[in-house]
Amino acid sequence: MKKTFILLSPVLLVLANAWYVNAWNLNFRAGFFLQFGIIALWLALFGWLCKPVQSAAPPLKLSRAGWLGLALVMVIAVTARVTQLEVYPPADVSVVEETQTGELSHDSIHKHLLDPDFPIINLLGEAGLRLNGGTMLGLRWPFVIWSCLAVPVFFLAALRFCRHEGAALLVTLLLATNTYVIASGRTAMETYAPVTTVALSLAALLYARDRRSLFAFGLAGVCNGLLLIEYLSFRLTGGLIFIWMLLLLAQGLSAEAPWTCAVRPRLHALWAARRLALAYAVLMCVVALPCWIALANTGWLNLAEGVERNFVNDVLARSAAKPIGVQVAEMAGRVWEQGMTLWVKDAVPGVITDRRGIFDWGTSALCLAAIVFALVRARANPSRWFPVLAILATIALAGVMTPVVARYRVYCVVPCCLLLMAGLIQAMLEWKPVRFAPAIKVAVAGFVLVLAGWNLWSFFSSTVYDQELRDQHYEFCVLVAVEIQKQQALPQTAPLYLISPGLTEKSRGEAYFLYDRSRVRFVGSADEITGPARVVACNASGVELEQRADFKILYRRDDKPKREDTYVVAERD
Repeated sequence: MKKTFILLSPVLLVLANAWYVNAWNLNFRAGFFLQFGIIALWLALFGWLCKPVQSAAPPLKLSRAGWLGLALVMVIAVTARVTQLEVYPPADVSVVEETQTGELSHDSIHKHLLDPDFPIINLLGEAGLRLNGGTMLGLRWPFVIWSCLAVPVFFLAALRFCRHEGAALLVTLLLATNTYVIASGRTAMETYAPVTTVALSLAALLYARDRRSLFAFGLAGVCNGLLLIEYLSFRLTGGLIFIWMLLLLAQGLSAEAPWTCAVRPRLHALWAARRLALAYAVLMCVVALPCWIALANTGWLNLAEGVERNFVNDVLARSAAKPIGVQVAEMAGRVWEQGMTLWVKDAVPGVITDRRGIFDWGTSALCLAAIVFALVRARANPSRWFPVLAILATIALAGVMTPVVARYRVYCVVPCCLLLMAGLIQAMLEWKPVRFAPAIKVAVAGFVLVLAGWNLWSFFSSTVYDQELRDQHYEFCVLVAVEIQKQQALPQTAPLYLISPGLTEKSRGEAYFLYDRSRVRFVGSADEITGPARVVACNASGVELEQRADFKILYRRDDKPKREDTYVVAERD
């Protein structure tokens, strides 16, 4: 009873925190940080009061070769993510919705706010703007570092999943060198960054399985709770990982249990470990609870809002006039296409060319073989093939519940795919025929090294310099904002004006976080300007400015991909 009260008390404290924030009209930011103070306090209490059970697995120890291999993989991962960072993505380009991240981060700094939809992404962007200034490259730097952290964290997850250094290192190398992972890790986007959180949640869960203590399961619950405040598809992954935790406890398997171990999940085993499951569930909910409370004021929790917006208002509304058979056929077609975005190609532009999926052809073949291997070899061990269920469930729900097929909707299952590959590679490296064992090990390692090299070559030889890909991400508002930033960096002897009726308000696409708005005067036409001035004029206003004799045109810039928008820079003494 005493331990149960200790487990449930964080919920009461977080509810009290939410009441305190609302009662005293404090913003969500204050409550969010206070919430994590409560979590840290209770984790420390768990660590002090609770000890691992005697059936806990022995601690994992890396060999000297393992440490050397991990260091080499980290060097490759960091080099791949920071090399030519100023070239791709370009500084005057917003990849998909990066400007939205920048605007939220800018408001966090100047208004002391925090977005309850994606607080982690908000804080990463805020760190970039605070430490590196208001530039697109500065905004992206924390996301690059966050992407690099995914590599060692995933290695820990893979090592605890297969308990084989070689297999864990090889699949971690595939993660470190994957073209799509490298490209997405360079962008400040809520649809890409949480893959690190998935790796963290998996590593914490497998650590908890081995340690079997309240502290370990509470820590794993906190890590999984972070997924519940990420992008919509990653929240689904958090729910699936929670089910995996229950399955692991219901089977009661040790970490050294072989793949072929046939142990059915049993309710009495789950009941015996109920405090571990409760610690996980309570701390998971404690992380997400303040965000849910903050979002409940809008009428829908974010998860439900996403379901309503994508599935109810879009998919079902479009299909209302169609026969049930046609609707089912269309959904099945989208599910198939969604699966192909993981292994073959994409349907919409993204961070890399749409002519390939998240994985290249070789890695896709290895992934499919790993899925078949897990279902056949470990069919009596559900905790081993559960990642397969996570992959298939994510693909199916993404295809059924959303009208647009895209790679980023299934990006969340990449760590699950790689864990399955680790299991297959482990089996190949431990194959019994001793006569062929050295040749098999060399062949497997060589195949993975070829895939890693191919992905690196694909990124640096084509993706970085793909003009078609760059053109897809050009946004005129970013071009104008970067130009204003350049003008503000020059010694100014006259006020700086922006003539653009469409950019005078803080619209979503304005990219106003890139410059100091207090030093810019917004006007609707050149007639409103008096005295000496430096002017940035957009579109028709720029054409009008070029026809005036009292302004000297310094240069003109076209939005090259679309050739629709232009701006001119002029001055008047």
